[in-house]
Amino acid sequence: MILLTAKADVTMKIEGLDLGADDYIVKPFNSKELLSRIRSQLRMQSLQKEVRSMRDQLLEMNAKLTGQVELQVSEMMLTGKFRSYLPPELVQTILAREMDAVVRSERKELTIFFSDIVSFTRITEDADPERLARLLNHYLSEMTLIARQFQGTIDKFIGDAILIHFGHHGAVDPVTDARRAVEMAVAMQKRMKELSEEWLFAGFSEPFQIRCGIHTGFAAVGNFGSAERLDYTVIGSNVNLASRIQAQADPGGILASHTTWAYTRTDFAWESRGQLEAKGFYKKVPVYGLPASL
Repeated sequence: MILLTAKADVTMKIEGLDLGADDYIVKPFNSKELLSRIRSQLRMQSLQKEVRSMRDQLLEMNAKLTGQVELQVSEMMLTGKFRSYLPPELVQTILAREMDAVVRSERKELTIFFSDIVSFTRITEDADPERLARLLNHYLSEMTLIARQFQGTIDKFIGDAILIHFGHHGAVDPVTDARRAVEMAVAMQKRMKELSEEWLFAGFSEPFQIRCGIHTGFAAVGNFGSAERLDYTVIGSNVNLASRIQAQADPGGILASHTTWAYTRTDFAWESRGQLEAKGFYKKVPVYGLPASL
């Protein structure tokens, strides 16, 4: 809108422009000046359209880049930070947004490993919480390194207890998986002796020892839970049996079921330990042990 008027007063010109006019021309006027001002206004409108278009494009690009950055940061957090808390299989499920995997599981022959520190509560009852946390985190970190070395999947930590399974992701065959589990247990016992000496010098008056129980059998393994909380874990009676076997192992020793023994009998110097009456199981369970002095 261009105002063409005989009102030449400056206040009127200001009022016209304030009301929204794009230009203000006072009579008498030159037609060429009018055409020039019209062309100028058209060019200005064209430039404004280009600027708005460029702004919209930049906003769209910025939104896309922001989304990509957020996704990359999210994936970095999941693959980096979260891997220290969750099993790799569960992290991959989250990254793939496979929420249908909540109820996805399969029945497989697994070798299940349980361990805990003997009399941990009694030995550490006088320790302050910070010192106790440092010790426990040190222990769990060392055991995690060994589990990764033998390609075991850390199922969960339960206080000072550890549940690990072999035979799902990265499985070779049941015999190889069972052998890896026993080799891992031996490595953990050796490392535990070294850690116990370190902790004695750090002020704990009693040595620390762990018990290891191993059982090979069928169990359900996969993601269990809901969209708000997923656990990648194993469930079934054979998991309970591995726990029962661990509870009867000698301090510093390794106790295994008959199936695990059968799969690894030529690789390790197992000793028959008779039959175990396991709570919740009708039949007695033949068990075999490796000595505490490995």
